Amino acid sequence: NHRKIMRKIFILIFFSLPVLLFGQNDFDSYFNKGQEKYDKENFREAISDFSNALKNKNTAKNDYFIANAYMARALCKEELENYKSAIDDISDAMELKPEYSDLYFARSKIYLGAKLYDDCILWADKGLLLKPEFEHKRIYLVQLQGIVTDNAIKEIEAGISIALTAGAYVTKPCKVKRVKKPEYLAPRA
Repeated sequence: NHRKIMRKIFILIFFSLPVLLFGQNDFDSYFNKGQEKYDKENFREAISDFSNALKNKNTAKNDYFIANAYMARALCKEELENYKSAIDDISDAMELKPEYSDLYFARSKIYLGAKLYDDCILWADKGLLLKPEFEHKRIYLVQLQGIVTDNAIKEIEAGISIALTAGAYVTKPCKVKRVKKPEYLAPRA
């Protein structure tokens, strides 16, 4: 009887020791392996590890870790040009943590890779609504036909509507200034 108790204690310690020593559960272990493989651009094996992490999501510390695993797997799939499956993973992550702005930017990146530019802009804008501090200044050089009037500049500064297949997109207010045509600029087609 005493021997059975000692055996149970030994088994409990033996199987708990790695977690106690290294602080990793199955989810963390698979997720970290997936990250290492992603960093080495071994996307297929990384997908397998992220999938195993998700099979063990009950051992994840919280839902953000699970959402990160879905996002990481989605980004691997995007690298392999499996865009539909990547979007499915991001959708699962967003269902779990809709307030997690990184998911919106990852979704935008996937749409960019798939050359679905309207969707890319849509999801990037949604992400910026959650995290406006990610917004940054951009400089565009736009080649126009004819003479640009002061009124046209004021209209552009206020925001203009651009027709996209998903509907109209209205640009944000901006600063506009005329510049001389740079020498490196190709002739207008």
